[in-house]
Amino acid sequence: MAKIVYFEENENQKCIIRFVKGYRRGRWFLREKIWYSYSVVDGLPFVDEETIALVITKVKKDYPKAVIHCEEYQKFMTKYQVQKFWVIGRWNDHGREEFYTGNDQFNKPTYSENIPEVRMMFAESSANETLRTIQQTTRDRVYTRTVYLNLVNELLTPVLIITCTSKGNDLTKYFRKLDGNRLRLVSTSEAATKFNYENAIQMWEFLKTHNKNFLYAVLPAFKDNVNCKDIENYMRDKNVSRMIVMDLQLKFLNR
Repeated sequence: MAKIVYFEENENQKCIIRFVKGYRRGRWFLREKIWYSYSVVDGLPFVDEETIALVITKVKKDYPKAVIHCEEYQKFMTKYQVQKFWVIGRWNDHGREEFYTGNDQFNKPTYSENIPEVRMMFAESSANETLRTIQQTTRDRVYTRTVYLNLVNELLTPVLIITCTSKGNDLTKYFRKLDGNRLRLVSTSEAATKFNYENAIQMWEFLKTHNKNFLYAVLPAFKDNVNCKDIENYMRDKNVSRMIVMDLQLKFLNR
């Protein structure tokens, strides 16, 4: 069964996952060579164990602290399904791939080949929104790319809840489910449905459009089981923020 070879540069740091996209054995007049990529779709499938051993040896030479893995593509996709992030890339004038790092003082997009500086976005929709803004305001030929980190993307996990406040009596409860066109609401946060980011936003938009009898809010799932009557006090006492961080830079995680 074909396998891909991928690795973390250093297990003691938060880092991007790299994939081996090509390998050439050394010969009389050709030096051994290896090519790497940040994209899993570039991962070269290896079937020969001898070649895999040579590839792993070469990776270790290039990255002495690397943690190297070799497994089937589908196993990787299953294992890393909540470790996906999104970046915005382009090819520079030297034919090298570089990625979006933010905007400068003139609000112009900046890019770098230095991965620790790159904006790793938690949500694909957020990356696409930024992409559209760059395309509308510059001539940069940009695209989004899915990358993987040795870090769980919490926004891909069920960490959000939705509250529904009746416009008739100002009573707030938690969203449980839709029953036809009716909302099923519950009084405790433990019984509320938990969403990942994309699903929460989709449901929030759907509810706003299709049931205008309530006001809706997306909140982080509480660590405690909170009665709907105590939401405001709980959020104040526990200093619960409604702000959602939408990207990260590895340089700030590895200080």
